[in-house]
Amino acid sequence: MRGATMLLVHARVLPLVAIVVLSGCGDGGSGDQSNPASELDLDCHVRVSMTEGELLSVAQGTVDYAGAPGHFVGAFAATECVRLDDRVSVQAANQCTGKNGTCRGDERPELLIQMQTANTLSAPLDLLDCRFAASAVPTLEDFEVVGVFASDPSLQPTTPPTIAVTSVDCDASASTTTLPPAGPCDGIECESNEVCIDGDCVVTDHYLVEFQTDLAATYGAIDFNVRYDCVDGSFDGDTTGVACTLTPSLNLFGVVNDLGCSLVEGETYVAVAAVSAFGWAGPGPLMACEYTSATDQPPTVASLRVEMEDAATPAGRPLTRATVSVSAIRPLPPSM
Repeated sequence: MRGATMLLVHARVLPLVAIVVLSGCGDGGSGDQSNPASELDLDCHVRVSMTEGELLSVAQGTVDYAGAPGHFVGAFAATECVRLDDRVSVQAANQCTGKNGTCRGDERPELLIQMQTANTLSAPLDLLDCRFAASAVPTLEDFEVVGVFASDPSLQPTTPPTIAVTSVDCDASASTTTLPPAGPCDGIECESNEVCIDGDCVVTDHYLVEFQTDLAATYGAIDFNVRYDCVDGSFDGDTTGVACTLTPSLNLFGVVNDLGCSLVEGETYVAVAAVSAFGWAGPGPLMACEYTSATDQPPTVASLRVEMEDAATPAGRPLTRATVSVSAIRPLPPSM
């Protein structure tokens, strides 16, 4: 069984053991959680970190912010949180489903967070930066982490790390947009094998290849290969050091391996596997990889063939019609 498939099988048990719960907007709390984000004055960012201990595999806990004057922005997979360290997968899902993430009725104000790492990580470790709409600046005391639980790779309980909200930064909500000044390459169009640098079109051999999911669905796991011919060029890096990045906003736990051109002649492939306990919505951006051409031409959609292995929902239901395609090929400054 290939490593990617093993990753998919392991991922389907994660929701049972890997949830961090950030509770807020609670019943009877003193905070202002009823107003939609557009009516609150402050646009804040709440940082969640591991401050003591180690993360061996997965962890869970509860952060109570019932007294905080506001709410996290977005709901479920659309919660506006960004992972802060590429070594750990952290996925957030706000459980309040009102406008912009407000709580409705008796909904419990909980932000579910799933953490997973393939390697042991030690504190201090920044995990997430989450957008928070507020009527006043929250304090660190508004957030209390309780009930932290952790397990090792065999899903056996282990000593949990200490998880805490470590910073809250707020700015007044902006009503106007300031455009950046025009750059030297604005309005300049170059050939497909050229890139604009300081106002001049320069021939390049370096490209960014972007991939997307095509099927409208909620994905929990995906597994595919990207086949290419070494005669035409190759993806930068090799083996597990291939220069590919999964879309950061999806907060996926993934593995990208490149067989490379040093061990084979002709066709080879990049193997990709990614999982999310709470899922992510498609179609949309999935991954971007750096590519160096061995000719004087950029790669094409035809020269980069995507072969699907597996795709599934967060519940493990197969997505048999799922596909991944090349969505863009963009020139980069020449490789040195």
